[in-house]
Amino acid sequence: MGFGTATEERVRSLRFACHLTDDRRVLVCIFVIALALRLSYAFLQDVAPAVDARAYNGQAHALLQGCGYVYECGASLRDDASITRPGILYPLFLAGVYQVFGDSLRIVWIVQSILDSVTCLFLYAIGRATFGPAVGLLSSAMAAVTFDLMIYPAMLLTETFYLFLMTATLLSVFATERSPSWQRSFLAGVLLGLSALTRAVALGFLGLITAWRVRRESRVVALVLVAGAIVAIAPWTVRNYKVYGEFPMVSAGGGVNFWIGNYHGATGESPPTPEVNRFMRENSGYKIDREGYRQGLAFILEYPGEFAKLVAMRFIRTWSVLRTNGFHFHMEGAERIISITLSAGTSAFLLSFGLAGFWLGLRESNPLRRCLDLYALSAMIPLLLFFVSARYRLPLYPALIVYAAAGAWKFWEGLKGLGSEGERRKAIRVVGTGVLVVLLATSFDAVDRLPEVVARFRSILSL
Repeated sequence: MGFGTATEERVRSLRFACHLTDDRRVLVCIFVIALALRLSYAFLQDVAPAVDARAYNGQAHALLQGCGYVYECGASLRDDASITRPGILYPLFLAGVYQVFGDSLRIVWIVQSILDSVTCLFLYAIGRATFGPAVGLLSSAMAAVTFDLMIYPAMLLTETFYLFLMTATLLSVFATERSPSWQRSFLAGVLLGLSALTRAVALGFLGLITAWRVRRESRVVALVLVAGAIVAIAPWTVRNYKVYGEFPMVSAGGGVNFWIGNYHGATGESPPTPEVNRFMRENSGYKIDREGYRQGLAFILEYPGEFAKLVAMRFIRTWSVLRTNGFHFHMEGAERIISITLSAGTSAFLLSFGLAGFWLGLRESNPLRRCLDLYALSAMIPLLLFFVSARYRLPLYPALIVYAAAGAWKFWEGLKGLGSEGERRKAIRVVGTGVLVVLLATSFDAVDRLPEVVARFRSILSL
């Protein structure tokens, strides 16, 4: 693919601007609704930082006080376990918010609510580019009211910031695909690098999109994309080498998660074994990281059949509605029941219609849709190789929401009798298949982890 002329680029930009103007009033309404829902949840729930959130908050305050990337001032840079966290950028983001606006959780909630509402607008552009204007608006509206997205701006966790960066990255990749230029490709690479500094899972998308472009003979675009990512990531990598004498690009947290998910007798979602806990207590971040990958790979080589079974189990759990974001321990009684119901309901819709939308668009030749498919694949791979949880499924949501909007729109057209008879039947059949897959996955997951399901229901009913 060659680089487009300046005239072609201006024409494409004008067309996109005209389309955006057509839908501007609706998008303003979507933004306001999204922001109101997120702020309402944040201020009503008033969630105190706990576990991961407490760790990120501590790192942000240590950075503000000039103590470096540690959990608290006074800790040794080399011995502190902060390097096992997903990335440096989210604590830096929190530190920046505190520096500019003051040390207030409520300010963070407001800023994150704004970012997440902007993410809803980004999904409009992604949906429109991949499936058309109706799907773009539906994607944005669905994101605005999706419970699993709405709750995270109220917590000091990476998810909101990461999804904002990744949707911006996708749009930048799309812009490069529409009108290739080294400037656009470099910007996309920088955004991808920043996303990786927030959560290392973004590196998977960098690898896939680079390989895809090389295969399509877009080698210059691919090279500039990688260069942009290196520019963003390299300073942190150099810093890590100076502190630890190691060369990990982003963090040293992947190995232990790989070990937790892959050992003889693992379930794919187990807590750390006594052996893992002991090794973590006695060693530093990079040694844990290396040992985790070594142990996981040794298991795969020795028990390939068991590993294949684990991957299959994790695939099934990915599409299970039981993996809900609603089971929050800061809630109790009716609040928790409502939260679980809303999370399970929105998950069931997104997973069922998302599968349908993906399948319906699979055979159409659209380079932008292939970019979205590659992003979805990059978000799926860690779920299959490590372990599945509702929170770790969130990186899949930008693609899942757009696919679900496409599936829902095709289903609606089928119900209304639009299109050919064959297209209507296909849409209804594919959506039905998606619903069936999710029902089967949920049922299998429920039977497989029946004691835990029963225990959770008892804990809910006893409150």
